[in-house]
Amino acid sequence: MQRKQTMPSGNLFTLTLEMLDETLTLASPTSQAKAPSTRRIRVNTKMLRSRHRLCATLLTPISLTKARARSSEISQLLSPRRDSEVVIKTLFRVRRACKKSARPGGIRRLQTLFEDQSPEAVDAWHWVRIRQLLRLERDFWRRLVKAHSAPPTDCLASGLVQTYRKAHRMYDRARHQRDCQRFHEWRKWVKYLYYQSQCLISLGLPAKQDRTKVIKRLGRCLGQHHDLDVLRSHINRLPVLAMPSDKLASWSLAIARIEKEHESKALKMAKPLFKSNPERMVEGWFGFDISLS
Repeated sequence: MQRKQTMPSGNLFTLTLEMLDETLTLASPTSQAKAPSTRRIRVNTKMLRSRHRLCATLLTPISLTKARARSSEISQLLSPRRDSEVVIKTLFRVRRACKKSARPGGIRRLQTLFEDQSPEAVDAWHWVRIRQLLRLERDFWRRLVKAHSAPPTDCLASGLVQTYRKAHRMYDRARHQRDCQRFHEWRKWVKYLYYQSQCLISLGLPAKQDRTKVIKRLGRCLGQHHDLDVLRSHINRLPVLAMPSDKLASWSLAIARIEKEHESKALKMAKPLFKSNPERMVEGWFGFDISLS
């Protein structure tokens, strides 16, 4: 007896348009200066990017490229503020992770230096551009609704398979090369995988929660690894006389040690997750029948 394909009860296009309306409200002149609004816009932009990939089979290469460019530009316009917040949080996280006797010194001095370099807020003209990009994105999704009404199940299954396949490839590269840039690339695809899973769950598709939780924990671990790299780059850009060189060196050593711990933890966590081929993994995770796609 042929197996019946799992069907979503919600509409991805409708959910995305609702999310874009929310994001435009958060980016309005009355809300844009609030830190929670900026953080939420960043998260929504990441979710948007993951949904482009989820619907990739419905898009022309040019449409997909333009959609990705819009979401990337929004992220870049918001990134200076995000980096400054992350750097200070990570600074204290590194200190807490060190034994008392081995804690690097000068944390208050570093905090002051980073706060002095931190932008007070996103520039007003950046917000104008962000709102323009969000409106273009909303028009893009409205055209998709007119053309397709809702994405077919085989489109969603194919999008998830492709994201998992790319995340698997990035995992293999990070595992063999153990390089910060490789882990950063892997992190991005694990995040896309997590956001896509959350999107499919919100559409009413049943998911194996244990797998979703592992992907969430893996994304958090890789995110913290990336934050350490951002902190290092900020320390390396400090003026020569900003702090004694021995104190800066002790911070660099502490960051490198904690990075290695995160790398080992992430690779161990990912091993069972990336042992299946993409089609079998997606079938087992969401109940899709790839043979029907």
